[in-house]
Amino acid sequence: MQKPYNRHFNAEQGTSLLYFQDAEHGEYYVRGGICFPMFVDGTPPDVFGYAVLGCQDIKNGAVSIFEHQPYHVIDNIVENGEILHQGLASWFNLCWSRYYGRKFFYSQDYETSRKYRLDIHRSDMIQPKPEIIEIESYDEADRQHIVWSYVKMNRLRFEANSTIHIQLENMKRGDKTPHPAIYALQVLLCGIDRFPYRKKEIA
Repeated sequence: MQKPYNRHFNAEQGTSLLYFQDAEHGEYYVRGGICFPMFVDGTPPDVFGYAVLGCQDIKNGAVSIFEHQPYHVIDNIVENGEILHQGLASWFNLCWSRYYGRKFFYSQDYETSRKYRLDIHRSDMIQPKPEIIEIESYDEADRQHIVWSYVKMNRLRFEANSTIHIQLENMKRGDKTPHPAIYALQVLLCGIDRFPYRKKEIA
């Protein structure tokens, strides 16, 4: 999937103008979705989170997942100069510098979300600080419905063979195992559904 090579922030509308190598450009509503680390029953079992950045074309409503990242911690864990665990901090910075994206939705239990929100707030590596927005009142069926509505209408775009692609294919085959990538995607789309783009009238 082609990613933008340049960008411009439209402060009046709160949107991003993204420019692509094929000379095309568009105006996008940029938002993210975060799944804080959760237990994943795999081989071997693991605990990790996932974050996605979606850019919604304001003309046709299609959402492109340009950036996505699994993670265990917010700041890198470094020992003797070696990064043992890559944190999410640099990913937040990339979302801002490349897309002007700094608003991210989440929907998880209070204790888990509080811990990681505090880690984000306290991180010296993350500048500017992202806005972490809670989404409530969407149950599992609602979240699934929104994702499949986007897929059915061909309004969801992502990299071929990415984790999101693989997990969506697994879901089509009946796999109901919760996965952080899908949860982050669900939260993103629910957030856009709850807080849709609205053009501001400029006096």
